[in-house]
Order: sequence, then structure tokens, then C-alpha cells
Amino acid sequence: MWPVSARFRDVIAGSHRAISRAVLVEGHQFGPNPTGVELPILGGDVQLTASSDIKGTLDLTVPADYFDQVDPYGLEIFVERGIFFGDGSTEMVPVGYFRIDDVVQRPAPNGPARIDGVSREAQLIDNRPILPYQVPTGVTHRSAFYALVNGYTPEGGAQVVAPMFSDAVVPIDWDDAGYDPDEATVTAGQIVEDSGFDFLAKLASARGCVLRFRPTGELAVERVDGAELAAGRIGRAAQELIAAFGDPTIQVHEDFSFVGMSDNGGSWNDGLVTGYIAAHPGATFEPDGDGHYVWTPDPVLYLERVVEGEAALSPVVWEIHGGPSGTLVDASRSKTRRGVYNLTRAVGSDTTAQTGYQIARITDPLSPLRQGGLFGTVPRFYASPVLKTAEAAAKAAETIQARVRGLPKELSLFVVPNPALRPLDIISSALTGRGQQPERHVLESVTIPLASGEGASAPELRTRTMNAIADVSVDDPQDPNFPDPTDPTDPVDPTDPTDPGPGTGEPDPTDGTQAAVQRGWGAIIDGDEFDYTGRPSGKWGLYDGAGHDGNGRRSPSAYTVHDGMMTCHGENKVSGGCAFSRGEMGARVEIRARVYNTGGGNDRYHPVLILWPDNDDWPGGAEYDFMECDEGTGKFGLFMHLPNHQPYRQDHYEEPLDLTQWHNYACEWNPSAKTLKAYVDGREVYAGSGRVAEAPGPMHLTIQLDDFGGNPRPCNFDIAWVRHYQRPNA
Repeated sequence: MWPVSARFRDVIAGSHRAISRAVLVEGHQFGPNPTGVELPILGGDVQLTASSDIKGTLDLTVPADYFDQVDPYGLEIFVERGIFFGDGSTEMVPVGYFRIDDVVQRPAPNGPARIDGVSREAQLIDNRPILPYQVPTGVTHRSAFYALVNGYTPEGGAQVVAPMFSDAVVPIDWDDAGYDPDEATVTAGQIVEDSGFDFLAKLASARGCVLRFRPTGELAVERVDGAELAAGRIGRAAQELIAAFGDPTIQVHEDFSFVGMSDNGGSWNDGLVTGYIAAHPGATFEPDGDGHYVWTPDPVLYLERVVEGEAALSPVVWEIHGGPSGTLVDASRSKTRRGVYNLTRAVGSDTTAQTGYQIARITDPLSPLRQGGLFGTVPRFYASPVLKTAEAAAKAAETIQARVRGLPKELSLFVVPNPALRPLDIISSALTGRGQQPERHVLESVTIPLASGEGASAPELRTRTMNAIADVSVDDPQDPNFPDPTDPTDPVDPTDPTDPGPGTGEPDPTDGTQAAVQRGWGAIIDGDEFDYTGRPSGKWGLYDGAGHDGNGRRSPSAYTVHDGMMTCHGENKVSGGCAFSRGEMGARVEIRARVYNTGGGNDRYHPVLILWPDNDDWPGGAEYDFMECDEGTGKFGLFMHLPNHQPYRQDHYEEPLDLTQWHNYACEWNPSAKTLKAYVDGREVYAGSGRVAEAPGPMHLTIQLDDFGGNPRPCNFDIAWVRHYQRPNA
């Protein structure tokens, strides 16, 4: 929570006069009082989130006269909100600096201008190294951060990367990191090739910290409140690891990676790793490729456990209650079964170490999630090269299944605005008034309105918790109904380089860089994780008929769901197409996909991800092909068809990309703002506005493997997941 006076805290819960201020900043500045042009505020809000890389987004509407001043050439807007007291004094709370990304005026030229902005994390994410940068051996965290943010080491010297800002040096604040950045060093041999932000975020997360830009503009490395393991207390960490594993040979590194030696003195003891994961379900452990495991906390989930078990470490910063004198205006609650599974299948994906499929399941007869009960059987598939033995795979299955403690629950509180609240703050609420026992919650997102007065809606505080149920137990027998990878009759052949293998449900094994996460799209509202087997579910309509322009056939038989993914196979002029059942006026959708050949030949199939008009009116209804290319060419492309192909046919973009690897392809269509955007691995590759975004009716997602003629060589189009988010301006 941003520090405010006692007077502010007393007044904010009652009747008061709120004031907001927006300043078009001159260059890049820091602090709560930047110079620039003050913008009249007609409406808008700021949304702050804990789970997104980009921590804040700005939606601001200003008068028409300012349209020509608010250009998206790197200009920023500083926003603050506060209280005007009865004695004429004010107390303002800085909300943040936001880069202008989009400006839309409707109707032009006299209508108001609507500005979309993003917090400074977006600039750091966009500022990727042009050439690979090898971090020098032994460099400190302070030097590594300074170099990748400001272009130079603190000691000076040659430029190593382009600076985040060309006109200002970004201060980096370590006061709340919980460790000494001059003592911590980067492991030898690290190369930053693509994303400096991702590299720095991993350094921070290894210490239990997150990166965020403060409302006053400085970059802060902040530990998650209450996460004591992340506070740099190596001695205590070693004791906890030894206690958890019962293995005194554990070595804890300063970056919180650790090694557990087995009896032979050299190889990994995977049971130790998975055992510690089970003890700390708010964190993940991943091999870093250099013989270490890295501990990475999920800030919200880890903090939930702190709230549940160690409340004294995380004091409540604001109490919310209903009633005539309360701060609660309205509330909503939701529960979902989406993403919940009651059976886990784990297998080692290293073909030199056959583990067999190991199964863990919920069997507690008192659990409503038990396999064989009303919940049904909902499996999750996991594979990892780290798993070398059947015992390790069984332990991994048990550990992963043990994370399911209940159904996810979301609570939305619509409250009297408090601009001092921040994501990850601890609040308490009693939904029915002062008489009810309050519950503690961790804030995942905070909305701060910029307009006030009559007609202004109450802002939303959103929390994420787990609706805990009775303790569940798991067992891990080898299930005879699942195929054995050592069986030569099994359809999955681990020795076949063209076989996609056992899959993971997160086949990379991570989800990669997602536009939805970086852009703060919020919760998944629809989609398919392919956590089942057989034909695609009833959400999909499978094509059955002639192929593209009459070439070949599209057949439902081309599609199978297996091992945590959906595959469309094309061969002998037979491929497939399918349509998702969700049609909307506007869309935010992201798909993780790869395409690769499984046989020889000169002609190629043509994978496409499309937003297609629900009424099939073409070209009148437009067509947004946000991923369209030829298999095997090493090029990504997109084609955005204008409605009626007027005043021209389409926008086109392409770039080199290895399509055989997993990538995330996303599309954002905002018909209200008349904008259309496409992303690859979280990176914006296309931004259109005006006519191209004026599709006249609802559209839905289609996935196609098209035949453009000739005799295309056999190939697979794999889809790891499809995720829909709340459409813009819904």
C-alpha cells in the first residue's frame, strides 16, 4: 500500500471530494511532481495487476483539442489521485507513468480522444538486445540490472545493449529486495539473446522477488511480502531444505538454486526436488540446464499460503465492510472447475531412460474431486527429461496432483475508491457487514477510477484464492489402461524423431511468453487445454468437405487430441479445419502452436489461425488471418483482410521464424476503438486501425491446415492450448 497519512485513511472511507490529475510529461521523468501539460480528464481508469509482466494499464479520455498532442512516439502520461480536504489542502497518491500506445478519436475531428497506455514494464520488455549479450562471469546483480536497463554497467565502459530510455537513466531501487545486490552474482556463462526483461525477472524470482516500476517511475526489485525464503536468508533456506529432504548433502547456492546428491554421489535425486515442491505448492522448481534447480515463487499463490499459515508476517492494510457506514458497495463471487484435474500421468521424456507411465489420482471417498465420482475423470499429462526412473516419475505425478486442493475461487469487491491500494496487498472483508467474521484476501488486481462524482462506478478489487476442500489423498499405481512407451505396439514411439512424443499439457514445458500475461488481459474465460484424449470436444465444429479452393479434402479424421495437445495431420491430400464455438463482437485470443513435416516432398501444407465472420459473409465480413504461412519455409506471416476488400484488399506482414518450435500467436480485435493487433510470443508484430478493424459482425476462431495445390508433404499442426479472454470494452 502506498504510504498515506492517518488523515487520508480516516477520510477515504467516508464522504470526501476526490481529485485526479493527468500530466503529459516532457521526456522521461521520475518522482511525484513531473513537469508537462496537464490534461483535462473526461473519464477513464488505471488497472494494476500482480500476475502480469506489465503491471499497469491506463484508459484515459481527454477533450478533442488534445488529440494532436498525445502522440504515441514514446510520450508518457503521469497519473495521480487523491483527496481535497475541507480546509483547502490536498493529499495526492501517485498512480504511475504510462507510455501512450494507442489514441482513438471518435467521431473525428471533434470527438473526445481515448488514450490507451501501459506502465514502464512494457518499455523494458520491448527493449530487447539487438545482438546476444554474454553476461561477464562474476558480475553482480546490481551491475547486470543496470547494464540491461540503462545500457552500461554502473562503473561505465562500453555500451552493452541499447538503453531503455535515451534521455534518462532509470534509478533501480533495491531497498525492499531483502538481499544485497552487490554480493549476489550471476552464474557463469549466461547469455541474453532475446529478452533482457525475462532474464532480469528470473534473477529476481530466484530471490523471491518481482520487478515493478514504482508509481514514481523508478524500477524496484521487491521481495514478495512474507516470503521469507526469498529474503536472502541462505542459512535458513539450507536448514529447511535439509529438514524437508532429510538429506544433509544438499548444497544451497546463493541464487537459491540447489543440488541434491544421490547415493552414487553424482546424479540428481529427483525425489528430493519433487518432495520440496510438494512442501511449497506456491513455488515451482525448474532445471536451468547447468545442473541446478531454480526456485521460482508464484507471488499470489505463495502469499496465499503466508496469509493462511503465517498471518502475522503479512498485516492487513485495509479493512472492507458493508453496511451504511461501510466501504463495500457490491461484491460478486465465482467458482470454476476450469483447469482442475483429478488424475496426473507423468513420464520421463528422455528416451534413454524409460520410466513407464506413472499415475496419481484423487481417491479420497470424501472428496468431491475423487476420480470415479460425479466430477468425472479429468487427467493432466506431464513429461520431463529430468525424470529418469519410474520412482521419480511416480513422485512427480503425486506432487503435481497434490497441488489440487479445491476449485479456484475469485472474489470481486466493488468499493469506495482507495488509490493507495496496490496488488499483493493484504485486505480483510466481511461481505454482510460488521457482524460477520472478516476474511483475509490477497489483492490480485486493483482498479483506480480517474473520474469521480455522480455516475462514476465503484472500482473493482479482485482477489484469487483456493476454495479448499477436505484433504485429498493420491495413489500412484501403474495404470494398465494407459499405453507403455516401452511397448513396440504402443502408438507413441519415443525413438521416432517425427513423433511429437508424450507431451506435457505445457509441451515447452512452459507456456512461453504470452501476450495475455504481458498485456494484462485477465482471467481465461473460455478455450481448450486439451486435457483429454480422442476427438476434439463439442466446443469444436470439424470441417467435412472439399479443401481450400477445392484442393484435397478436409476431414474430421485429421484431428486427434492426445498427450495434452490437439494435432491436425495432413497427408495424401487429406487435412482438416475446425471452428471454435465462441463468436463475439471483439476478441482477445491466444494459441500455442507448432507445425512440422513428417515426410518428404516439395509441396507444403498451409497452417492458418483465423478470426472468421459468424455469418460466413466473405469478403464483406472481413477475415483476420493472424498466423498464415507455408510449413517448412521458416517464415511467419499474417494477412488482415479488410471488409469487402475496400478501399484495398489486405494488410500483410512476415518475418523469419522457426515454425517447428512452439510459439504463442495472439489476436486482439477492438471494434469500439477500431483497432486490430497481432502478437507473436508476447511481441506486437502488427497494429492496424480504422477500416481494417471494422468487421461488421461477430467473429470466431478457426484453425486450418490448408491444401494450396500440388501434393503437400505430410505434416502435423500441433495446438497446445487455446485461450479466450474478456474482449476489449466488453
